[in-house]
Amino acid sequence: MKFYKEKKRHVVTSQTEHKCVLDFCRHLQEEGFEVAYLPVGNDGIVVDLEKLGGWGAIRPDTPLVVGMGVGERGDGV
Repeated sequence: MKFYKEKKRHVVTSQTEHKCVLDFCRHLQEEGFEVAYLPVGNDGIVVDLEKLGGWGAIRPDTPLVVGMGVGERGDGV
């Protein structure tokens, strides 16, 4: 990320990301990056991906969007 620091200084993540991701984002903030922490709705969904750019979360200076994905496998694994 230090490679992008002069031109790309904005990172997007959610408030419910894994602790290691949140720790990394806090470290980036200490390094001078701006981090947007997206809220989570009552349904547990962070944001509709189609609306992510429309929310202003993704900007020209955003090199990284971190998001956890889960799915139902349905095979008992």
